Amino acid sequence: MRAWRHVVEPEITHWNVLYLIAPSYLPSLVIAAGSLVGASLVLLPLLPLTMPRTLPSPQSIAAVIALALLSTALAYLLYFRLIAYLGSTRALTVGYLIPLFAMGWGVLWLGESVTAAMGLGGGLVLLGTAIANRPTKLPSVSPKPSA
Repeated sequence: MRAWRHVVEPEITHWNVLYLIAPSYLPSLVIAAGSLVGASLVLLPLLPLTMPRTLPSPQSIAAVIALALLSTALAYLLYFRLIAYLGSTRALTVGYLIPLFAMGWGVLWLGESVTAAMGLGGGLVLLGTAIANRPTKLPSVSPKPSA
């Protein structure tokens, strides 16, 4: 397992540096594609260890491809555009909304019910996100006129 650390740790450092530098210099499509290709290359050596005994059905393969393209690739593209538009601090608050959407999809498609605790937690998430994204007034830098 020590050998694997020598591959993973530099890769993590590499992607952290790219997250700091790239959003201001590269289009969001390039960043999203690079992130996904890089992650795929890191995981590629593990593929022989995780192969199933029987091949999945064509429907299963299509579902995995759809999830990869629609859920992951599209989300990355939107996320990096959001970082470029709002800045990293405000864009990170989008992640707090994931449980709310999951709760909503569960109600809509699975017939789940919302408990009082879930509603209260959702309200706190919305309040925290609103506070984090509220417009801030910058102090004036113009000198005050002397009388």
